[in-house]
Amino acid sequence: MTPKEWFALLLFYAAYLFMGASVFYHVENDLETERRAEELAERIEINGYGNISPHNTFGRIFLIFYALIGLPVNGFFFAYVGEFWARGFVRLYRRYKAYKLSANARYAPRRISFIGQIVLYLIPGVFVFIFAPACVFTYFEHWPYDVSVYYSFVTLTTIGFGDYAASFQPSQEHEFGSLFTVYKIFIIVWFFAGIGYIFMILGFIAKGISHKKIQELEKLVASNLKETQHRVWNGVTKDISYLRKILNEVYMLKFKVSFWKKLLQTFIPSLSLRARTCALCCLSVFFCPHISVRACLL
Repeated sequence: MTPKEWFALLLFYAAYLFMGASVFYHVENDLETERRAEELAERIEINGYGNISPHNTFGRIFLIFYALIGLPVNGFFFAYVGEFWARGFVRLYRRYKAYKLSANARYAPRRISFIGQIVLYLIPGVFVFIFAPACVFTYFEHWPYDVSVYYSFVTLTTIGFGDYAASFQPSQEHEFGSLFTVYKIFIIVWFFAGIGYIFMILGFIAKGISHKKIQELEKLVASNLKETQHRVWNGVTKDISYLRKILNEVYMLKFKVSFWKKLLQTFIPSLSLRARTCALCCLSVFFCPHISVRACLL
Protein backbone atom coordinates (compact mmCIF):
# COMPACT_ATOMS: atom_id res chain seq x y z
CA MET A 1 0.00 0.00 0.00
CA THR A 2 1.34 3.42 -0.98
CA PRO A 3 1.53 6.27 1.58
CA LYS A 4 -1.36 8.04 -0.17
CA GLU A 5 -3.56 4.95 0.05
CA TRP A 6 -2.61 4.48 3.70
CA PHE A 7 -3.42 8.12 4.48
CA ALA A 8 -6.76 7.86 2.67
CA LEU A 9 -7.65 4.72 4.65
CA LEU A 10 -6.71 6.46 7.90
CA LEU A 11 -8.87 9.48 7.06
CA PHE A 12 -11.82 7.27 6.14
CA TYR A 13 -11.42 5.27 9.35
CA ALA A 14 -11.32 8.41 11.51
CA ALA A 15 -14.25 9.98 9.65
CA TYR A 16 -16.28 6.80 10.09
CA LEU A 17 -15.58 6.79 13.83
CA PHE A 18 -16.55 10.43 14.31
CA MET A 19 -19.66 10.04 12.16
CA GLY A 20 -20.87 7.22 14.39
CA ALA A 21 -19.90 9.20 17.49
CA SER A 22 -22.04 12.12 16.32
CA VAL A 23 -25.05 9.87 15.71
CA PHE A 24 -24.81 8.22 19.13
CA TYR A 25 -24.17 11.58 20.76
CA HIS A 26 -27.51 12.94 19.51
CA VAL A 27 -29.46 9.68 19.90
CA GLU A 28 -28.34 8.88 23.43
CA ASN A 29 -28.36 12.52 24.61
CA ASP A 30 -25.02 11.99 26.30
CA LEU A 31 -22.83 15.05 26.79
CA GLU A 32 -19.66 12.97 27.07
CA THR A 33 -18.54 12.64 23.45
CA GLU A 34 -15.49 10.68 24.51
CA ARG A 35 -17.69 7.96 25.95
CA ARG A 36 -19.57 7.71 22.65
CA ALA A 37 -16.30 7.46 20.74
CA GLU A 38 -15.12 4.79 23.16
CA GLU A 39 -18.34 2.83 22.54
CA LEU A 40 -17.80 2.98 18.77
CA ALA A 41 -14.21 1.82 19.08
CA GLU A 42 -15.36 -1.13 21.16
CA ARG A 43 -18.11 -2.09 18.72
CA ILE A 44 -16.10 -2.04 15.51
CA GLU A 45 -12.87 -3.28 17.14
CA ILE A 46 -14.40 -6.54 18.38
CA ASN A 47 -13.28 -6.38 22.02
CA GLY A 48 -16.53 -4.76 23.36
CA TYR A 49 -16.10 -4.34 27.12
CA GLY A 50 -19.83 -3.96 27.71
CA ASN A 51 -19.64 -1.03 30.14
CA ILE A 52 -21.19 1.31 27.52
CA SER A 53 -24.12 0.31 25.31
CA PRO A 54 -27.03 1.96 23.42
CA HIS A 55 -30.20 2.46 25.44
CA ASN A 56 -32.93 2.91 22.79
CA THR A 57 -34.25 1.04 19.76
CA PHE A 58 -32.81 3.34 17.11
CA GLY A 59 -29.38 3.23 18.70
CA ARG A 60 -29.36 -0.58 18.72
CA ILE A 61 -30.56 -0.85 15.09
CA PHE A 62 -28.07 1.78 13.95
CA LEU A 63 -25.30 -0.08 15.77
CA ILE A 64 -26.06 -3.28 13.82
CA PHE A 65 -25.64 -1.64 10.41
CA TYR A 66 -22.78 0.52 11.63
CA ALA A 67 -20.83 -2.54 12.81
CA LEU A 68 -21.52 -4.45 9.57
CA ILE A 69 -19.52 -1.82 7.71
CA GLY A 70 -17.14 -0.96 10.53
CA LEU A 71 -15.86 -4.47 11.22
CA PRO A 72 -14.42 -5.04 7.69
CA VAL A 73 -12.99 -1.52 7.65
CA ASN A 74 -11.45 -2.17 11.04
CA GLY A 75 -9.95 -5.44 9.81
CA PHE A 76 -8.38 -3.78 6.75
CA PHE A 77 -7.02 -0.96 8.86
CA PHE A 78 -5.34 -3.16 11.45
CA ALA A 79 -4.05 -5.53 8.77
CA TYR A 80 -2.18 -2.62 7.18
CA VAL A 81 -0.95 -1.47 10.59
CA GLY A 82 0.47 -4.97 11.05
CA GLU A 83 2.06 -4.75 7.61
CA PHE A 84 3.64 -1.44 8.66
CA TRP A 85 5.17 -3.09 11.73
CA ALA A 86 6.41 -6.02 9.62
CA ARG A 87 8.13 -3.71 7.12
CA GLY A 88 9.75 -1.87 10.01
CA PHE A 89 11.16 -5.08 11.49
CA VAL A 90 12.44 -6.25 8.09
CA ARG A 91 14.09 -2.88 7.46
CA LEU A 92 15.70 -2.92 10.91
CA TYR A 93 17.02 -6.46 10.39
CA ARG A 94 18.49 -5.55 6.98
CA ARG A 95 20.30 -2.57 8.48
CA TYR A 96 21.68 -4.75 11.27
CA LYS A 97 22.82 -7.36 8.74
CA ALA A 98 24.47 -4.70 6.55
CA TYR A 99 26.24 -3.30 9.61
CA LYS A 100 27.56 -6.75 10.56
CA LEU A 101 28.71 -7.44 6.99
CA SER A 102 30.52 -4.11 6.83
CA ALA A 103 32.34 -4.96 10.06
CA ASN A 104 33.05 -8.58 9.13
CA ALA A 105 32.87 -9.76 5.51
CA ARG A 106 32.66 -13.39 6.66
CA TYR A 107 29.65 -12.77 8.89
CA ALA A 108 26.91 -15.38 8.45
CA PRO A 109 23.58 -14.81 10.24
CA ARG A 110 22.40 -17.60 12.49
CA ARG A 111 19.52 -19.70 11.29
CA ILE A 112 16.65 -19.54 13.81
CA SER A 113 13.79 -22.02 13.89
CA PHE A 114 10.22 -20.96 13.20
CA ILE A 115 9.27 -21.09 16.91
CA GLY A 116 12.39 -19.13 17.78
CA GLN A 117 11.48 -16.39 15.33
CA ILE A 118 7.98 -16.10 16.82
CA VAL A 119 9.43 -15.78 20.33
CA LEU A 120 11.96 -13.23 19.06
CA TYR A 121 9.16 -11.06 17.66
CA LEU A 122 6.96 -11.51 20.75
CA ILE A 123 9.53 -10.45 23.35
CA PRO A 124 9.77 -6.74 22.41
CA GLY A 125 6.01 -6.56 21.75
CA VAL A 126 5.12 -8.02 25.16
CA PHE A 127 7.40 -5.54 26.90
CA VAL A 128 6.40 -2.45 24.87
CA PHE A 129 2.65 -3.07 24.61
CA ILE A 130 1.81 -4.97 27.83
CA PHE A 131 4.32 -4.53 30.66
CA ALA A 132 5.27 -0.89 30.00
CA PRO A 133 1.69 0.41 29.47
CA ALA A 134 0.63 -1.48 32.60
CA CYS A 135 2.70 1.01 34.61
CA VAL A 136 0.69 3.87 33.07
CA PHE A 137 -2.63 2.19 33.88
CA THR A 138 -1.49 1.54 37.44
CA TYR A 139 -0.74 5.24 37.86
CA PHE A 140 -3.92 6.69 36.32
CA GLU A 141 -6.48 4.00 37.20
CA HIS A 142 -5.05 3.10 40.64
CA TRP A 143 -5.04 -0.60 39.76
CA PRO A 144 -2.58 -3.19 41.06
CA TYR A 145 0.17 -3.91 38.54
CA ASP A 146 -1.04 -7.46 37.87
CA VAL A 147 -4.53 -6.11 37.08
CA SER A 148 -2.99 -3.59 34.68
CA VAL A 149 -1.07 -6.37 32.91
CA TYR A 150 -4.27 -8.40 32.73
CA TYR A 151 -6.18 -5.43 31.29
CA SER A 152 -3.47 -4.80 28.67
CA PHE A 153 -3.51 -8.41 27.53
CA VAL A 154 -7.31 -8.72 27.44
CA THR A 155 -7.60 -5.47 25.48
CA LEU A 156 -4.94 -6.17 22.86
CA THR A 157 -6.17 -9.71 22.26
CA THR A 158 -9.69 -8.26 21.72
CA ILE A 159 -11.16 -10.51 24.44
CA GLY A 160 -12.63 -7.58 26.37
CA PHE A 161 -14.36 -9.19 29.35
CA GLY A 162 -15.41 -5.81 30.74
CA ASP A 163 -14.44 -6.47 34.34
CA TYR A 164 -11.75 -3.79 33.99
CA ALA A 165 -11.84 -0.82 31.62
CA ALA A 166 -10.33 2.64 31.40
CA SER A 167 -12.99 4.76 33.07
CA PHE A 168 -12.24 8.39 32.03
CA GLN A 169 -14.03 9.77 35.09
CA PRO A 170 -14.31 13.53 35.77
CA SER A 171 -12.48 12.96 39.04
CA GLN A 172 -9.45 11.77 37.09
CA GLU A 173 -9.39 14.97 35.06
CA HIS A 174 -9.41 17.03 38.27
CA GLU A 175 -6.74 14.84 39.82
CA PHE A 176 -4.26 14.69 36.94
CA GLY A 177 -5.06 17.89 35.05
CA SER A 178 -3.52 18.15 31.57
CA LEU A 179 -1.81 14.79 32.02
CA PHE A 180 -5.22 13.16 31.80
CA THR A 181 -5.59 14.43 28.20
CA VAL A 182 -2.19 12.95 27.40
CA TYR A 183 -3.37 9.72 29.02
CA LYS A 184 -6.45 9.53 26.78
CA ILE A 185 -4.32 10.14 23.67
CA PHE A 186 -1.88 7.50 24.91
CA ILE A 187 -4.66 4.91 25.21
CA ILE A 188 -5.81 5.54 21.62
CA VAL A 189 -2.27 5.32 20.19
CA TRP A 190 -1.43 2.30 22.37
CA PHE A 191 -4.54 0.45 21.31
CA PHE A 192 -4.06 1.00 17.56
CA ALA A 193 -0.33 0.24 17.65
CA GLY A 194 -0.79 -2.81 19.89
CA ILE A 195 -3.58 -4.36 17.83
CA GLY A 196 -1.50 -3.78 14.70
CA TYR A 197 1.43 -5.57 16.34
CA ILE A 198 -0.80 -8.52 17.23
CA PHE A 199 -1.98 -8.65 13.61
CA MET A 200 1.67 -8.66 12.50
CA ILE A 201 2.44 -11.66 14.73
CA LEU A 202 -0.62 -13.54 13.50
CA GLY A 203 0.25 -12.76 9.88
CA PHE A 204 3.83 -13.91 10.45
CA ILE A 205 2.62 -17.22 11.92
CA ALA A 206 0.19 -17.73 9.03
CA LYS A 207 2.90 -17.02 6.44
CA GLY A 208 5.33 -19.34 8.20
CA ILE A 209 2.84 -22.21 8.28
CA SER A 210 1.83 -21.70 4.65
CA HIS A 211 5.52 -21.43 3.65
CA LYS A 212 6.25 -24.80 5.28
CA LYS A 213 3.30 -26.39 3.52
CA ILE A 214 4.42 -24.93 0.20
CA GLN A 215 7.94 -26.26 0.73
CA GLU A 216 6.61 -29.75 1.49
CA LEU A 217 4.36 -29.58 -1.57
CA GLU A 218 7.28 -28.45 -3.76
CA LYS A 219 9.41 -31.37 -2.54
CA LEU A 220 6.60 -33.82 -3.23
CA VAL A 221 5.99 -32.44 -6.73
CA ALA A 222 9.73 -32.44 -7.51
CA SER A 223 10.13 -36.06 -6.41
CA ASN A 224 7.07 -37.12 -8.42
CA LEU A 225 8.34 -35.30 -11.51
CA LYS A 226 11.77 -36.88 -11.18
CA GLU A 227 10.27 -40.34 -10.78
CA THR A 228 7.93 -39.82 -13.74
CA GLN A 229 10.80 -38.54 -15.88
CA HIS A 230 12.88 -41.58 -14.93
CA ARG A 231 10.06 -43.94 -15.86
CA VAL A 232 9.39 -42.19 -19.17
CA TRP A 233 13.08 -42.14 -20.05
CA ASN A 234 13.46 -45.83 -19.29
CA GLY A 235 10.40 -46.63 -21.39
CA VAL A 236 11.62 -44.53 -24.30
CA THR A 237 15.07 -46.12 -24.10
CA LYS A 238 13.58 -49.61 -24.20
CA ASP A 239 11.32 -48.67 -27.13
CA ILE A 240 14.22 -47.16 -29.05
CA SER A 241 16.40 -50.22 -28.52
CA TYR A 242 13.55 -52.51 -29.59
CA LEU A 243 12.86 -50.38 -32.67
CA ARG A 244 16.56 -50.40 -33.51
CA LYS A 245 16.62 -54.20 -33.39
CA ILE A 246 13.61 -54.39 -35.71
CA LEU A 247 15.20 -51.98 -38.19
CA ASN A 248 18.46 -53.91 -38.09
CA GLU A 249 16.66 -57.15 -38.77
CA VAL A 250 14.71 -55.61 -41.67
CA TYR A 251 17.89 -54.16 -43.09
CA MET A 252 19.74 -57.47 -42.78
CA LEU A 253 16.80 -59.27 -44.37
CA LYS A 254 16.87 -56.99 -47.40
CA PHE A 255 20.63 -57.28 -47.60
CA LYS A 256 20.58 -61.09 -47.54
CA VAL A 257 17.84 -61.38 -50.16
CA SER A 258 19.52 -58.91 -52.50
CA PHE A 259 22.87 -60.60 -51.91
CA TRP A 260 21.57 -64.04 -53.03
CA LYS A 261 19.82 -62.49 -56.03
CA LYS A 262 23.06 -60.88 -57.20
CA LEU A 263 24.96 -64.08 -56.50
CA LEU A 264 22.60 -66.20 -58.61
CA GLN A 265 22.55 -63.65 -61.42
CA THR A 266 26.32 -63.48 -61.44
CA PHE A 267 27.26 -67.15 -61.28
CA ILE A 268 24.21 -68.81 -62.84
CA PRO A 269 22.95 -66.32 -65.43
CA SER A 270 21.46 -69.09 -67.63
CA LEU A 271 18.76 -70.04 -65.11
CA SER A 272 15.26 -68.89 -65.83
CA LEU A 273 13.52 -66.35 -63.60
CA ARG A 274 11.35 -69.00 -61.96
CA ALA A 275 14.34 -71.25 -61.29
CA ARG A 276 16.33 -68.40 -59.78
CA THR A 277 13.34 -67.51 -57.57
CA CYS A 278 13.01 -71.08 -56.31
CA ALA A 279 16.72 -71.29 -55.62
CA LEU A 280 16.63 -67.95 -53.84
CA CYS A 281 13.77 -69.14 -51.64
CA CYS A 282 15.59 -72.31 -50.73
CA LEU A 283 18.75 -70.44 -49.82
CA SER A 284 16.87 -67.78 -47.83
CA VAL A 285 14.89 -70.36 -45.87
CA PHE A 286 18.07 -72.28 -45.19
CA PHE A 287 20.08 -69.28 -43.95
CA CYS A 288 17.14 -67.32 -42.50
CA PRO A 289 14.72 -69.81 -40.90
CA HIS A 290 12.33 -67.04 -39.73
CA ILE A 291 11.50 -66.13 -43.38
CA SER A 292 8.59 -68.03 -44.85
CA VAL A 293 8.66 -69.36 -48.39
CA ARG A 294 5.58 -67.35 -49.28
CA ALA A 295 7.21 -64.13 -48.14
CA CYS A 296 10.25 -65.01 -50.17
CA LEU A 297 8.19 -65.66 -53.30
CA LEU A 298 6.42 -62.33 -52.87
